[in-house]
Amino acid sequence: MNSTVFFANLRADAKTSLLKKIERLLTRLDLKEKSQRIISSPSKSTSARGGTRLRASPLREEDRRGVRKTGGQAFSDDTNTLYVGSRGESISHLENAFANGFQLEAVGAPVIIGGGLRGNRCLPVEVNLPHFRSVEISPELVDADTIIRVTHFKGHEMSGFGGTLKNFGMGSASRQGKLSMHSLAGPYIQETHARAVPPVSAGAAMAP
Repeated sequence: MNSTVFFANLRADAKTSLLKKIERLLTRLDLKEKSQRIISSPSKSTSARGGTRLRASPLREEDRRGVRKTGGQAFSDDTNTLYVGSRGESISHLENAFANGFQLEAVGAPVIIGGGLRGNRCLPVEVNLPHFRSVEISPELVDADTIIRVTHFKGHEMSGFGGTLKNFGMGSASRQGKLSMHSLAGPYIQETHARAVPPVSAGAAMAP
């Protein structure tokens, strides 16, 4: 199934601000016709404590304001990380989000950490793709009618570059889903490409 992609140039001027472009983009999405229940907005909202890339901003506030105009219920979402740290379970994760400015009063929408209190809840979703027959997704995101992603662009050691697709896939997965994706990333040897290295004799090793 083909998807419709909308592009908004980030260049702004005195007549058309960046916030105005976000409002125009949300209008083009016609969310009122597509959702009657919950709209998730946006993903990977909390970032690491003290990080500056994904702090609460007027862009996200405008995003949520546009959602509310359609009658939708906006919330920011994130899922607990597989590794241990300040985002490994929901209580510390919420404190982390608040420290980065994602309070309800600041952005106009609550933060919901997907996957339950300890991050051990998920819903299997059948996809029938080459690498996975099903994927384990945060229940809160499965229940959402529409998902809007505000994504940062970054270099990534496995995919080259990471953007919406990378953050959507990893950010929507439960801890079990993250484990399934990372468990395939271990090193392996292709025997057909391996070269046999001749042994080195003791005499050769001592030779100058």
